[in-house]
Amino acid sequence: MEEKENIKVSDLQLGNFIAEDGLTMKLHEEEEKENVDILCNSFVINVFGGDPPLRIISTELRRQWMQFGKFHLIMLAMGWVLFSFYEPEHMDAVMKIGPWFVNDKIIGMDKWSQNFSTNSLKGLTAPIWIRLPNLSLQCWDNINMCRIASMVGKPYLIDGNMFQWGRREFGRLCVQIQLDSKLPLSVWVEGKAGRFYQRIEYERVPNFYFKCGLIGHSIEVCKEEVGEKIKSGKDSV
Repeated sequence: MEEKENIKVSDLQLGNFIAEDGLTMKLHEEEEKENVDILCNSFVINVFGGDPPLRIISTELRRQWMQFGKFHLIMLAMGWVLFSFYEPEHMDAVMKIGPWFVNDKIIGMDKWSQNFSTNSLKGLTAPIWIRLPNLSLQCWDNINMCRIASMVGKPYLIDGNMFQWGRREFGRLCVQIQLDSKLPLSVWVEGKAGRFYQRIEYERVPNFYFKCGLIGHSIEVCKEEVGEKIKSGKDSV
């Protein structure tokens, strides 16, 4: 890549940018709006439970997403990557279909906004398939399955083959989960016959530690596990 010359600050018109308190600087509104408009078809991703180099991320996701249209990517801080699509419908298609993986590690994604921070995982989501094993027969309909799945995340796909199998072993739905929140292993369900506990299974979710219900770390660095070890150590003294 050809190296470009440095830009002389003296050539720029900075204008008045100090706020009335004398301590705060104000952004140039027109430049800020232009920057935001450029990113209108962009989302950010983070690979959970891994820190692959940009070339691996680029190769893996270009192979998976080339069917949706052209895009370019930029490496950000803290393992974040910005993806910008040329067409909004291509971006929406990628965000609504999934889950997506890099080196068998699930990726979380969120549409870029001005509130985005590389220091926070808030708002980061991923579509994953869940199973409802041994689901009671009175729950085998689209509405009630979605109600149960809503206790995990926002349901948006039901396995269309589920009612064609000639079996009633498990319900299967795709839900949008918040990756900074705990994933329940089961939920309470109440019907005319009373309450029962419905178990939840997660498909292809790596580094999911059932102690804390969070994705993206091993048992050795789990805060709840470490906290319990410290507590048990103090109790034994």
